[in-house]
Amino acid sequence: MSQPVLPKGYNDRGAFMGRVNEYPNDRNAPIKLYLRNILTDGAYDESGAYWGLGIPVYWAHGETPTVEVRGKATAKSGHKYTWSDNKVDVYVRAHDRNEARRLIKELLPNATFYA
Repeated sequence: MSQPVLPKGYNDRGAFMGRVNEYPNDRNAPIKLYLRNILTDGAYDESGAYWGLGIPVYWAHGETPTVEVRGKATAKSGHKYTWSDNKVDVYVRAHDRNEARRLIKELLPNATFYA
């Protein structure tokens, strides 16, 4: 899996004020995350969202495994349905990568990180 690209952080009205964390349904599930500092000029991230000045912002991104479920009431034929809403995005302010990892592991205890 290649490094993820941060989604666009602005629209025709201007920059977004930060970004929203998206957690997995099961926060104790194992997940492997990419982690990097996303502030490029001190106040805005690399895709244009505004964070203000201060401690750096780290972005952890990953995906939980896709889950296949056999439908009962909705699919009499027994077709498989794939749940694909498995994106995980967590943003934390931290002085360095080690502190960011610690803060994320408080939220997602079984998270591991790519090098």
